[in-house]
Amino acid sequence: MVIDVRVAITGPPESGRTTLCKRLKDRIHVRVNDGQHFCLRAHETNLEDPSLLESDALLLIVDLHKDMKDVKNLVADYGEFVKSTYWEQRKMFRIIGTKHDKLDPESKIVKYPGFFTTWFTMYTSLSCHFVGTVTHDESAIEEMCVSIVNQFRPTKPSVSSQVHKAFSQIRSWGLDMIASIFSLPIPSNVNQDTPDSDDLPVIPDDNAAWELIKTPESIAFNKHQASFTRGHNWAPTHKIAPSLVLKELHHFERFNNIFVRAHTNIPVPQPRYLHLKESLVTDFIPGKMLLECWDSFSLFYQFRIACTLRKYVSQLRRITSDRPGSIGQGLVRGQLFYPHAWNGPFRDAEQFCNWMAHTAYTERVYQYMHLRSFKGPEAAGSPPCLLNLPPEHEWNLVLTHGDLSLSNAILSDDGVLWIIDWADSGFYPPWIESQAMERYTWAPESWRRWFSFIVDTSVDTTKLWSHMECAGGICSTCFPREDYWPNTEEIRRITVW
Repeated sequence: MVIDVRVAITGPPESGRTTLCKRLKDRIHVRVNDGQHFCLRAHETNLEDPSLLESDALLLIVDLHKDMKDVKNLVADYGEFVKSTYWEQRKMFRIIGTKHDKLDPESKIVKYPGFFTTWFTMYTSLSCHFVGTVTHDESAIEEMCVSIVNQFRPTKPSVSSQVHKAFSQIRSWGLDMIASIFSLPIPSNVNQDTPDSDDLPVIPDDNAAWELIKTPESIAFNKHQASFTRGHNWAPTHKIAPSLVLKELHHFERFNNIFVRAHTNIPVPQPRYLHLKESLVTDFIPGKMLLECWDSFSLFYQFRIACTLRKYVSQLRRITSDRPGSIGQGLVRGQLFYPHAWNGPFRDAEQFCNWMAHTAYTERVYQYMHLRSFKGPEAAGSPPCLLNLPPEHEWNLVLTHGDLSLSNAILSDDGVLWIIDWADSGFYPPWIESQAMERYTWAPESWRRWFSFIVDTSVDTTKLWSHMECAGGICSTCFPREDYWPNTEEIRRITVW
């Protein structure tokens, strides 16, 4: 059986749309996965055609051989047109750059087409492909056809994949049951706010708060904490009273603490002195960081701690959002991304994914260019291909701590496991939690072996993150953006070639 796919093609005159239409018209495409036959019924049209959405795919032609400034403006126009009129149907639209084979072979857009296709997609949320019109490169046409038919008629999950998914769900359920049985106890009112006691110090402002770190008790506590910071002589936390600790206030940490305390029973120290602008004061938890005592525990007790952390992560993942980034404002910042600047805010997981695809690939291209300039073309090899991203269903946004480590978990003297340092928390795909834990390469193997049990993810993003972690500042700003990003208008004024 042959399935018809109606393909509408529009673009400026002499942009290559007629040639492309001829190449696609009545083209038979056989999908490798399932052997399904598709016939592409291509025809030319214009954006004013009232029957535009009667097609199954809409190709917006961009002539790459023209002046690059005009190309950017046309791409921006397409992006704004779809956003204003057909946003809900955007998956049907594709930007097709034609005459790619007529460009200078030494130009960056020929050497690294993926840089530009991901760049256009990042700003417009539209899939992008480059094709030639002289050499009739079939591989580029075939890649475009695969994208069209897979969007029009997604492949059905194979029996093996369905079995694997069912097994994974059963396995996860079983591990959750085990974690519930062996996890450490949590008091039912652990996050219930308590009033300030009469013996707490008076702290009118931030200067007064930091004056309290000069006491012998505070200096001794900080020195003790610093002894576990891998050679540093200072730790970020100070004990300023028998029941209080102080640290510098990071942008979202106080809000995140309050939010997690209100929506979970994960033990989180209560913030105090909410009027302070640059300082975070919380209750002091008598006990030890896991960093201090982990190796002294038996294997069984380490297992119980891992069960407790799995329960905490499971609780967080039940809290979801449609917008990625920080809990309150949807901004992306932190040690895992780029700690010195701001990314986002992104409207949804799709735009977050598009940003990551472009950012990570850009870093990969930079690494390749660096190797080529120092080692030569032979050592560098062929230009890098696009990175594989986690599948679409792995981009659901769940509440994530973002920095689970031995230093951010405190085992209190009464056996309760408390979690601190929520500065990097936000709504991210589940595998972000795993990647954040993997950041601590120096952690003992006895801790690292529990990672997959705690975060329970089968997605391997190691290669993706090897490029992402160095490139988070490429599209960042020094100050938070006020509106959702990316803004299509930026294409018109940013020069990238």
